[in-house]
Amino acid sequence: VNADAMGVVAAGGWTVGVVCDGVSMSPRSDRAALVASVDAAPACTYVAAAVGAGGVWVSWVGDSRAYWLPDEGPGFALTEDDTGAHDALSAWLGADAGDLEGRARSYRPSGPGRLLLCTDGLWRYLSSAEELRAAVPRRRPGSA
Repeated sequence: VNADAMGVVAAGGWTVGVVCDGVSMSPRSDRAALVASVDAAPACTYVAAAVGAGGVWVSWVGDSRAYWLPDEGPGFALTEDDTGAHDALSAWLGADAGDLEGRARSYRPSGPGRLLLCTDGLWRYLSSAEELRAAVPRRRPGSA
């Protein structure tokens, strides 16, 4: 069962996206990810971003990630994993998540690029920003 889910909305010059990954050790984690990608629900990691003319704003819990992949220059992660010893997940959304401390970051790109939101279902296979950037199609000159 794929426990990843996503949602994207564009309106009034803004694009907002969210990606969630159900925590595999919890029951019905696929349902939790689907519900959290449109509302907020238990047992999943989460990354969301709002993109507008003024920049990029990212919020996350767990090990779902956001990457800035510029058209020119090196890409990089905008998020930091919530993991502890042995890369074990230390934070997630859910009834049993305990006290959460919100994490957010803003970034103002200096040029065009792509914002990639993903779960460990992608970044465990393409682990560097450069590998991810190589897999994301780039705009052709003159395209929107």
